[in-house]
Amino acid sequence: MELLKKHRSELAIFILLLISGNPLFTGKFNILYALIIIIILYNTSIKQEFFKKLFPIILFFSIIFYFQQQVLGFVSVLGALRFILILSTGGLIIYHLKNDFPLAFFKVLYFISFIGLFFYFYDVITGGSMYNHSLITNGNVHSFIIYTPFIDIQLYRNCGMFWEPGAFSGIIALCFALNINNTTTIFREHKFKLFVLIFSLLSTQSTTGYISIFIIISYYFIFILRNKFIGISLIPIIILFFIYIYKNTDFLEEKINDQTETALDQGEDFSNTRFGSLLFDSYYIKKHPLIGNGMSEKTRYADHSFLQQRVMMGENLGNGNGFSNFLACMGVLSTLFYFIWIYKAAIKQKKKYAFLLLLVILINLQGEPWMNYPIYLSLMLLNFTNENSTDCDTNNML
Repeated sequence: MELLKKHRSELAIFILLLISGNPLFTGKFNILYALIIIIILYNTSIKQEFFKKLFPIILFFSIIFYFQQQVLGFVSVLGALRFILILSTGGLIIYHLKNDFPLAFFKVLYFISFIGLFFYFYDVITGGSMYNHSLITNGNVHSFIIYTPFIDIQLYRNCGMFWEPGAFSGIIALCFALNINNTTTIFREHKFKLFVLIFSLLSTQSTTGYISIFIIISYYFIFILRNKFIGISLIPIIILFFIYIYKNTDFLEEKINDQTETALDQGEDFSNTRFGSLLFDSYYIKKHPLIGNGMSEKTRYADHSFLQQRVMMGENLGNGNGFSNFLACMGVLSTLFYFIWIYKAAIKQKKKYAFLLLLVILINLQGEPWMNYPIYLSLMLLNFTNENSTDCDTNNML
């Protein structure tokens, strides 16, 4: 019991990551199970202040659900409760860890990524054999829990333990953004961990991941590096380097060009690509811009009955743009509330930090439906206590 108490923070973050995109933990009740475990872990530590901060967030979204009921005529009660449950589960962990959350997140993600790389290298060497030899399967999902094999005709891409490479890159990019003020500690004490995470992100071959890392590196050279002259002088070199990568890697330039051309030709047809989803969702964003169209397929796809039928038959439509999807589901007011609430929490680490975090979140939402998962949705409950406490030592905790 003492060992569990000593390592409860790592366990809580690991559970948070499991329910934030591991394909084996996507069932209807997994969030509830996770919340119960987390409450047990923190049963003597849940403070009244947490509920005071959580209450206005739940109240706001409850009001949105109420107006959706009045305007749309239907709201999925289970969907609304699940939304609040996701928010509360992740929020409990993030709020409780306070300033220690970013670095604790970094260390747990390193552990997951380091083990995952052994699976990934073996998969590459054996020509993708792991997909057919997975220990656990759930429908079409093949998994080793901590690593998900990914089949691609042309590329071997690292999913980590998430549902696809872009999701893994979105987790790593978020971790880097949250830890940008921890660079002194990381460079001094965790160089190898940093190398593992950078290599893992590169191995995802994810467009949004590469764009995010470019922005984070640029931020570091401009605002964090002590020698400003060297930092600013290196920016053109970084830009040229990323242009070279963009031009000489098929998965970046060709993918973006192909998706752009397809989106321009699709008209109002449904598409689950990044740009195609944005165009399709724009119809529903215009239809109910303030409160959205709800999360139920009955109202979300009210004017596209064939999509309702596909969802009712159990198909996951896989919306390719999490930002436009959230706008279409929950409206402009909810989207603004989400970003403003994160900004209010992150500004305690300076305005520049808050803007970087919001920009990385916005970029990664363009590729994945992160608002369906607690690791992103619960960022509204970040609990930084003062401006300079992010670069701290969590060795006593971990």
